[in-house]
Amino acid sequence: MHIAPRSRIIPAAGPRLSPAKRAQVGLLTTLGALLLSVATFGGCQSAPVVAEGLSPEQEARQRAGQAEMTLLGERDRLLMEPQRRDQRITGRKLSRLSNLRLALSLANVSMAAVPDQLQKPEHRRVAFAVLSEVYATISWNAPLSTSTTSDDGLRTMPGLFVPGVGLAFGSIRGGADVGTQAGGSWTGVEPLGPGAAPTTPPGFVR
Repeated sequence: MHIAPRSRIIPAAGPRLSPAKRAQVGLLTTLGALLLSVATFGGCQSAPVVAEGLSPEQEARQRAGQAEMTLLGERDRLLMEPQRRDQRITGRKLSRLSNLRLALSLANVSMAAVPDQLQKPEHRRVAFAVLSEVYATISWNAPLSTSTTSDDGLRTMPGLFVPGVGLAFGSIRGGADVGTQAGGSWTGVEPLGPGAAPTTPPGFVR
């Protein structure tokens, strides 16, 4: 008896993704992994992971999203802590997150101003590199210990990111690079105080 050979089933090829779409998928995967790490290891400091092959601007924007999610995750975790015994410690932790939120807002305003304030590509690269470091510092300093409010192990902001001001555009146009320091003591968790309210960044061109 003749038995017909089995036909081979060839799986259909999936749709090809454009480079932009692949970058989107990579970004979503990275952000998902970050959310999982925050949910699983809340309160543990770790360096945020960024996708490879990004431009300085893309890396800065990705780190901005990571810093935003880290702050939101820490805030939600703090507010959900059961039987908070010492309201003073809770208040201090919330104040720390609020101060970091202000630093994040300053960085976001600086990011939006880069195209208008810096015309040379090399100056923009410096600005985005500084902002990437700022966002990474916010993510590093945000996690809160469940038992202490110690500030040990905090990172300081880059020197070209000024408390209450943001990016020092004038210094960048003058040739300052990422390693330029201007004090190097601000971590972003300190209150700015009434004498350090947000002002016009040095070198800002209207």
